[in-house]
Amino acid sequence: MIESQRLHLKNTIASLIHNCKNIRELNEIHSHVIVSPYLSPNDRSFLISRLFFYLCTVSESPVSLHHAKKIFNVTPNPSLFVYNAMIRANATKIEDPRSCQSLFLYKEMLGSGLVPDCITFPFVLKECSKRVDWFTGRSIHVHALKFGYEDDVYVQNALISLYSECGILDDARRVFDGMSNRDVVSWNSMIVGCLRGLVQGGRAKEALDIFHEMQISADEEDTVCPDKVTVASALSACAALGAIDQGKWVHSYLERSGMECDMVIRTALVDMYGKCGCVERAYEVFKGMPNKDVLAWTAMISVLALHGYGDEAFELFKEMEAARVRPNAVTFVGLLSACAHSGLVEKGRWCFHMMRHVHCIEPQVQHYACMIDILGRAGLFIEAKELIRTMPMKPDVFVWGALLGACQLHGNVKLGEKVARYLIDLEPDNHAFYIILCDLYAKSGRFDDQKRVRSLMKEQDIRKSVPGSSMIEVDGVVYEFSVKGSPEMLMEALQSVLMLLSNEMKIERNIGSILSHNHLRYWSDNANAANHAPKFKNMELKPVVFLLMISLATRSYLLTLLGLPIYLVVGFVVSSLVDYVRELRSDAHRPPVAGPMMNQLIHFNRLFDYHVTLARRYHTYRLITESHCEVYTTDPLNVEYILKANFPNYGKGEKNCDLMKDLFGDGIFAVDGTKWRHQRKLASYEFSAKVLRDFSSSVFRSNAAKLDLKVNSEALAGREVDLQDMLMKSAMDTMFKVGFGVDLDTLSGSDETSNRFIKAFDDSNVIVYWRYVDVFWKVKRFLNIGLERNLKDNIKVIDNFVYMLIHHKRERMRNEQGTTKEDILSRFLIESEKDKENMTDKKGGDGSELATEVKDQISVDEFVVNLTEAALDRMQYLHATLTETLRLYPPVPLDGKCSNEDDILPDGHKIKKGDSITYMPYAMGRMAYIWGDDAEVFFPERWLENGAFQAESPLNLLPFRLGLESA
Repeated sequence: MIESQRLHLKNTIASLIHNCKNIRELNEIHSHVIVSPYLSPNDRSFLISRLFFYLCTVSESPVSLHHAKKIFNVTPNPSLFVYNAMIRANATKIEDPRSCQSLFLYKEMLGSGLVPDCITFPFVLKECSKRVDWFTGRSIHVHALKFGYEDDVYVQNALISLYSECGILDDARRVFDGMSNRDVVSWNSMIVGCLRGLVQGGRAKEALDIFHEMQISADEEDTVCPDKVTVASALSACAALGAIDQGKWVHSYLERSGMECDMVIRTALVDMYGKCGCVERAYEVFKGMPNKDVLAWTAMISVLALHGYGDEAFELFKEMEAARVRPNAVTFVGLLSACAHSGLVEKGRWCFHMMRHVHCIEPQVQHYACMIDILGRAGLFIEAKELIRTMPMKPDVFVWGALLGACQLHGNVKLGEKVARYLIDLEPDNHAFYIILCDLYAKSGRFDDQKRVRSLMKEQDIRKSVPGSSMIEVDGVVYEFSVKGSPEMLMEALQSVLMLLSNEMKIERNIGSILSHNHLRYWSDNANAANHAPKFKNMELKPVVFLLMISLATRSYLLTLLGLPIYLVVGFVVSSLVDYVRELRSDAHRPPVAGPMMNQLIHFNRLFDYHVTLARRYHTYRLITESHCEVYTTDPLNVEYILKANFPNYGKGEKNCDLMKDLFGDGIFAVDGTKWRHQRKLASYEFSAKVLRDFSSSVFRSNAAKLDLKVNSEALAGREVDLQDMLMKSAMDTMFKVGFGVDLDTLSGSDETSNRFIKAFDDSNVIVYWRYVDVFWKVKRFLNIGLERNLKDNIKVIDNFVYMLIHHKRERMRNEQGTTKEDILSRFLIESEKDKENMTDKKGGDGSELATEVKDQISVDEFVVNLTEAALDRMQYLHATLTETLRLYPPVPLDGKCSNEDDILPDGHKIKKGDSITYMPYAMGRMAYIWGDDAEVFFPERWLENGAFQAESPLNLLPFRLGLESA
């Protein structure tokens, strides 16, 4: 009775171990096994070994190996079974290729006197494969022969995998050929090994031959038949070879065999058809797949990318998103490759941005390599180098190789030489870098350098390890042509055919020359008549021109003269309406049309609030003009894209520069390109200088004291004051002191010259804003009438005032050599002596432009940052109040850019080259979808949490953003 109870307890516990669900249950069982008085020592040893086996093989818990090691360490004299289980667990559960725990255990097992068996060797060899350690693997191979397991199929399969993984395919084939009993794993290991060898030189043809050999063997012996792994591997071999006929045969075999065609097989079919050039067939297989996973979508996108169907690849990506399939990192490699093959630079930038900010996939080195390839193919070397410089990881050979390939494509010898030499230092035995460097030298005529590189290759015995070859499929047979010769082909017969074709081409060339001569003579005889013929093709008559032609045709010259203004207005209105209707009817994923540009003229007095009304309906929209579209956006993602991710594509544009040039000259607000970058770099440096920061702080305190005295004196006198006007004057005094080193003293109002300057400057800014809605401002400027005449007069006042300051400042600087230059004007004048091209005394260089520059750069947030006294730090509500004020009343209500190339915004709207695009901080501060339902309420408490000030994203609050320009 006791014996039967003991046996029942033992079987029950064994069953519990088998059905165990988690480590907690296993610990309870283990405790019971240890303390139970009803189990014999043999039963206890048996159950612990079962428990140990469960931890090492069955359990998927991440801590299972840790528990197994604990049991192993307290087990006296572990058996072969225990060692095998531990070796297996370490070889399969630890992914780190540097791990060698299985090898240590194997060595310890041999030292304890135990003899390995057929279970030991496969997992020890697996550890060597994981480490790509062929030297240790050979030693284990010798041990297997020594202990008599050379004919064990599991050991032989492990050896094939080892040698294949290490790239020693000849040894793998030798083991395979010596096998007397092969199973499906043996065949699959050899086929996969040949495909893995593609990295070392390519053995896809041999993989396909082994697949056919397997079928012949199966037909003869009726033993081993291909499985899903075999078919998928064969399809990969066909894809690598471009063997479409053989790929179709494998597809038909799959259908005939009745094998289940799962997602892996179907994805392999898509890949095979795509790489063999049958894009339509690949798409058919893809469309027939139910419940497509991310690998299937990625495979089809990669196929489209390979064949240059960039737009189609992105359309498919949209379908993927609509199907709620989350893309992975490989998906974006396919999309970026599509951009590279199709020359879609802007889409590439957009894709690179979206993968991180929308799909939360951090770009890896392969994504950077694709992006460098895109930029390099487009010749954007500066941007490519900047991207490499800002990579979060170290650029690898593929990144530098993409840049080197671009240099070779565009003949950029200077950069290509540097990159090639760097790559040669990284991989001195890689022949490709030497060859490309030779090609660069040859294209630039530097033949001596080319010979020197060739000599270096010869001295160091650097050559291509795998001969160049190409393959072609004829009647289902793959033929290979190599520089070392092709034993399968009759080379003499092939040369005879080439000679025959060459002769035929020469005959056709001679006949073509005769025909071309007669053809040209015919056109020459008819050229004069053609030149005098009227041309109406692609002719477009604007309405105003049409009206003038009617007047002239009726010879009503007086009517023409008197009616010209009417013709101009009517023609402009009609032309605008035609363009408006045309844009309304167009779709093409453009932003929705909110009205014609003339609407801004109607709502000019409440222009910013008018845009708020439109932005509530559309986060991104456009107004139509006769020549282009004006796009407006409040979407923070779009703003970040314009100002940061794709900043080079959105400059000020010719229109904005033209509008502002009269007032700002060649200053930072009215220039693009090199001049803008130079002035901004200098300004950024100067504004960060300690001398200027200390000087600014003292000026702020001094002028704050003056303002306090002014307010007190007015209050004591009982007079009403315009507080906003006083604050503006105090700010202008401060900025002029910091900028020019001059006390403007507009707060007191006693200096008439300063007052005239301030009024002229303010009025000029209003007139420049008016130009944006006045389509006839150029005519008015030419005729010197209306507001344009006022602007011209104001600019004279501004120029006289600023040039007078500059002149006096130069005189003082000459007389005060060696003194510290605290104000910005002094520092800019020093720089202008060094760089007369980019830093001039023209309007805007350091005159009225500087005043505006200071106004933007030394703003309220800069004031807060620079004043770091503990008292101000404790004024949390002051921080919140100032921030809330800037949210609702930003210093720049809207800022316009111009698109240099076609582009796609993150929200999917297309932007055409030449479109103006304006982001609107004023409207963004009033958007409920950004700030909530109380967006238009002045509520400083929104910035406080438990009494402490909390900052907002700089994209939502643009006055504080950290983009490429100051707000």
